Amino acid sequence: MIARGLVGGYGFGESIMLQGAFLLVFDLAVFWVHHQHGKDLHPLIGGLNFGGNGVSWRVVF
Repeated sequence: MIARGLVGGYGFGESIMLQGAFLLVFDLAVFWVHHQHGKDLHPLIGGLNFGGNGVSWRVVF
């Protein structure tokens, strides 16, 4: 007797479709939030610098 889901790919199609649908909805939600609030991020990441030895973030109070 061969267990279903282990040979021939039976049983995995629904989970892959469900995962793909979730990721699509998640990506659309993140895109929408970024599109709505993307302009507010510029002052926060304006002091972010990438160098050869690491990352620095300058914040002025």
